[in-house]
Amino acid sequence: EEYSSSEENLKLNKFEIKKLVSESKSYKKNEYVIFDGVKVPVDDTTRYAILIKKLQSLKDESLTFNFKCFGEYFNFTALQMIELSDIIEEYIQSLYDKEMQIFNQIDSCEKISDFVNIDYDF
Repeated sequence: EEYSSSEENLKLNKFEIKKLVSESKSYKKNEYVIFDGVKVPVDDTTRYAILIKKLQSLKDESLTFNFKCFGEYFNFTALQMIELSDIIEEYIQSLYDKEMQIFNQIDSCEKISDFVNIDYDF
């Protein structure tokens, strides 16, 4: 026999599961990408610093940048900084896209037992 619950309980469960999914996305936003063999953090502070370097690089492709990643300095060219910024932005966007996909799956659940059929992996 299938477990049943009220519509209100279903909505509350959807809300709580979405909160957990958002927390998972936030955790992933604090991980890293590997670029030319270098582990580069993707947290917001690093992301915005690299975005600023990208904007500088678009004005002057002869620039080079010393950039600290996990306690070690690396030298990046302007073109590398542009590419790195793009990679990080694509990674972050993929997290939001996946979160939205999961939210849509959650919203489509008609009963609590449907939650087990959702792909929660980022």
